[in-house]
Amino acid sequence: MGKPNLKDQIKQLYLVLLEEIKIFILTIKLVISKKNVWIISYYHFLKKVVVSKKQILNLSRLLLRFTLLSIFILFVLDLISKYITAPILTGIFNFIFKILISLVNLLYKAIYWIYIIFAIFLHFMNYLLVLLELTLQPIFEWIEIFFFNSLIYFLKLIFLLYSNFEKGILIFLMWLKSRIKK
Repeated sequence: MGKPNLKDQIKQLYLVLLEEIKIFILTIKLVISKKNVWIISYYHFLKKVVVSKKQILNLSRLLLRFTLLSIFILFVLDLISKYITAPILTGIFNFIFKILISLVNLLYKAIYWIYIIFAIFLHFMNYLLVLLELTLQPIFEWIEIFFFNSLIYFLKLIFLLYSNFEKGILIFLMWLKSRIKK
């Protein structure tokens, strides 16, 4: 006997694939139509869908292939999520949190030094007022009491509010970072 023709081999392969696709589509149609497929035994279900034992064998092969392929895909996706995606996202979030924490620390230090400079300036102005007070006490008394002392206390209040706000931001960032690590 001679070798089978390439055209016949392609035709045979096409018929086998077409048969498997029909079986798969019929299976999906039965499942989608919500008939009581799984109440009946699986063999009877296969008999409803297909006619010959060859088709049952083809269907079982097809189901086995899809099962193995889906197990492999799920395994690969699990590996990707555990060892690639999670460390990358954790690294990105750690980097972002470190930048945010360092920016908050820089802002805290900047406001602290601005407060010190303003406090020194206001104390210096207060000392100048005390010096001028000796000569022009009636004029400058109300300026010192109402303006500079209240301004110093106002700046202290702003600094205290900011420091508590900054601590709240740091606590929130630490909490968020611990939630992401879980």
